[in-house]
Amino acid sequence: MGRISIGILLLLGLSIPAPLLAEIYKWIDEQGVIHFTDDYTKIPEKYRKKLKVIEETPLPPPAQQPTVSSSGEGPQTSAEQTKEERRERGDIKIDNEGHDRAWWQAQIATWKQKRDQAIAQRKELEARYEVLVRRAYNPAFGQRGRRSLQGELKTVEDQLTQLQLAIDEANEMLEKKLPAQAAEAGAPSEWLQ
Repeated sequence: MGRISIGILLLLGLSIPAPLLAEIYKWIDEQGVIHFTDDYTKIPEKYRKKLKVIEETPLPPPAQQPTVSSSGEGPQTSAEQTKEERRERGDIKIDNEGHDRAWWQAQIATWKQKRDQAIAQRKELEARYEVLVRRAYNPAFGQRGRRSLQGELKTVEDQLTQLQLAIDEANEMLEKKLPAQAAEAGAPSEWLQ
């Protein structure tokens, strides 16, 4: 009889859900962007020593009674309720997709950094290209030397083309695509400045 009681107690104990806890890791990358994850393996090695563990907190219970979504199409999810509640209270200003000002500014900063790096690399390559051209057309260098430089000139030209494409893509994101995405999400235009 004692074994049966212990077995029943064990089964009952396993069937009662324990509070769900989530351990969150936070780290800041080289660009100053703050990252969060609940999966330690997703943290790049170089940031693991500097990460901060956010204390375990119980997850909020699911909404008891679903409400009608803002679109009027069926029940509203708890994520939608949370966003709307935060927006209504004015605690945190977020757009329709749940992004705040910091998120949009991080997007802008990332694309500006990509553009600036490509511009700097292009300037270095342009200087190298000029040196190669001068050498290739220097009569003292000889025909054999010119032929050997043609392959290197072609490589540098290809790299310059790729860098210009990267600069154009970054400018397109900064000037057109991000502003359009922000407008579609209902983010104020000043969040992009």
